[in-house]
Amino acid sequence: MIEEKIKIKENYLGDEIYNILNWSNSKTIFFFASVAFIFFFFNFPITDSLKTVVENQIYAIPGRPISFAKMDIDYLLFPGLDFELFKYHSEDQEIKFKTLVLDIVRPSVFPPGVRIEIEAETDRSHLEVKTSLSFLSHRLIIDNTKLSDDLLGQIFAHKLKIHGNIDVDLQTSLYKEGLNYAPIDGKILLKSKNLELPPQLISGLEISSLPLKNFVFEAEIDDHSKINISKIELGTPLSPFFLKGSGTIHFNAKSIMMSKLALNTEISFSKQFFENFALLKMLLENKKKVNDMYQVKIQGTLASPIPLIQD
Repeated sequence: MIEEKIKIKENYLGDEIYNILNWSNSKTIFFFASVAFIFFFFNFPITDSLKTVVENQIYAIPGRPISFAKMDIDYLLFPGLDFELFKYHSEDQEIKFKTLVLDIVRPSVFPPGVRIEIEAETDRSHLEVKTSLSFLSHRLIIDNTKLSDDLLGQIFAHKLKIHGNIDVDLQTSLYKEGLNYAPIDGKILLKSKNLELPPQLISGLEISSLPLKNFVFEAEIDDHSKINISKIELGTPLSPFFLKGSGTIHFNAKSIMMSKLALNTEISFSKQFFENFALLKMLLENKKKVNDMYQVKIQGTLASPIPLIQD
């Protein structure tokens, strides 16, 4: 076989040169652009400058509700923020995380905008949030999440003490109503197998430890911001009290705690519970029971529920 040899004249830059290199113009441009970016990135304090900009924006929020001990910026395809000892606080609440990572993942097609993922940790809780943000609506997913007593106490501003873990699975779309956002679809599932109410004061009553163990809240959200609850369970037939039921919550976008309740429930109490609350036993003495359970409608709001025991 005779090998074909290419003769190249001095100072000649014809197509043969590019054929030998076997590189297209686009690859060549990409190569030199990458080299320039790497040189620029490692020789100029981009990260420090960006950190300063982000910190200034956070500290400029009215009331300065966010604080942290340390913040770093990481890069993959899009930038992300890594916080240590992250705190969010309002007038009556403070929520702390040991670590919080916020990543801008990619542009979002539905809704059109940007997708952000947040992963946060406390000593005993783990939170994962995926959200797509746009001007008029957001898509929110919370999964692989376990809320323990250290975070639950902060969420309830220590007004209600809860021991144990609650697993969270939530998916919803939030649509803007004025200055607020309301859910227009989705589902909610909250579950626990080790829930306990420790000794505390609830509505002026001194409650002893209540090992309820079981907790289930399962619901779907319709396009009128109504949460249709298919299943509520709190406790078991062997617990100090056992509640089960269903109903609706009419979501209030302006004030979540003012959301209206319309629940139909059944409740039973153990003998020991009645011994600790003799007044409750007297109030229920002439009330009707079905399958040894009292029939109770719960109305009012999340902030002030009103139980109505059926005669």
